[in-house]
Amino acid sequence: MNKILFIALLLSTGISGQESKIDSLENEIKNIDEQIKSLNNAKRDLNSAILIEKQKRLEFEAENGFESTVGVIGGALWTSPDWQKAESIMRLKGGEKVLVFEFANEEYVRVKYNDINAYMTARSLVNEGKLQEKLNAIRKEFNPRLAKLIDVYGEQDGYRVYNKIIAIGMTKSMVRDAIGNPTEINRNQFEWGTADTWYYKRGYDTYKIIHFRGQRVEIISDY
Repeated sequence: MNKILFIALLLSTGISGQESKIDSLENEIKNIDEQIKSLNNAKRDLNSAILIEKQKRLEFEAENGFESTVGVIGGALWTSPDWQKAESIMRLKGGEKVLVFEFANEEYVRVKYNDINAYMTARSLVNEGKLQEKLNAIRKEFNPRLAKLIDVYGEQDGYRVYNKIIAIGMTKSMVRDAIGNPTEINRNQFEWGTADTWYYKRGYDTYKIIHFRGQRVEIISDY
């Protein structure tokens, strides 16, 4: 009789333990369900916030963006307006359209191409309309010398002069504004006109000779 009671007690204890474990597992499931519900609510709120931000971006683009054309030589889309950190995303062909929003600095503009948000150099876009107005204003504020050179010589030669680059076909005034007056000038007269040779020296050493045909650079010799 005692054995029967003992076995019944063991069975009762085992069943009670199992029920306790089942209750514990069911409670864990309830906790997980609550967490899932909470995460779903958070997900819903985040999706709502994303939709709001997308709408704001569309409104910003509609109010501030303006269409611009990629120049004939094309232009690259970059990940950053810092050339030391920027990575190329893709290259656009001349004539393609981008939406321009703002100047990140005097060299780069923030653009949108299809669904890609990126940066382009302002020089890779056709300099006209709103782009020209904004670029000129920024240059005059942050780099008045460059702005003046571009006003005088145009976009391409203005940048060349600013960066002290001499190219065939440039005028004497461009060369002077780029690298200064020559150390020595040799002039020869011909039937068709004058041919000047400008020598640039450091001490007794000549480091650059520029030959002009009339007013235009014809030959450049570097030493």
